[in-house]
Amino acid sequence: MLIIVFIDIVALFGGVIIFAMTDNDDFDVSSDVSLRYASSRMMTAMSIGVPSVVLTILSVKYLGTRMTQKYGFLTQGLMFFILAGCFDPLDADRVFAVYCFLVFALSSGSNVTTFCLPTEIFPYEIRSTYNGIAAATGKLGAFVGVVLFGRIASYTSLPTVMVICGVLSLVGCIITHLYLEEEEEVIIDNNYTDSIAEL
Repeated sequence: MLIIVFIDIVALFGGVIIFAMTDNDDFDVSSDVSLRYASSRMMTAMSIGVPSVVLTILSVKYLGTRMTQKYGFLTQGLMFFILAGCFDPLDADRVFAVYCFLVFALSSGSNVTTFCLPTEIFPYEIRSTYNGIAAATGKLGAFVGVVLFGRIASYTSLPTVMVICGVLSLVGCIITHLYLEEEEEVIIDNNYTDSIAEL
């Protein structure tokens, strides 16, 4: 969960990435032109997330949660590595196109399956407690990501941050492969089903 949220912090810092794509020497990021440019680019990139989530929801039915998460992490890692290579030499349109594919990858796969997995892997007696622990771990990852993203980018560069996120994506893929078993079907305990029916 920490890995997923740390990687999703890139979407939060999308404005930083968008401003890094500018070809011109306009260093006044508060100018009207800069704000319109960044806003239109961010709206375009973030709107790509909606079809991505829908596609993921549909693919979980056929691939299963584990494979969807694994492919999601692989796609994210690939997009991070490609984006890291696009900054030198800087071509704003190419970087933006790859960034849009990255947003698509971040909105799919692991971003969706993290909401499905607790219902599949935790027994119903402890499901809400462990789901809460997983959510809290995600919030901790968000905090760590917010603190580290800017610092790492200022000490090194945005491409370095992208490579780190790509490596974390691959670690998430490996963890998914090693520790999550694919369920043929989510089995609900009959006692639980009976108690719900009595209500």
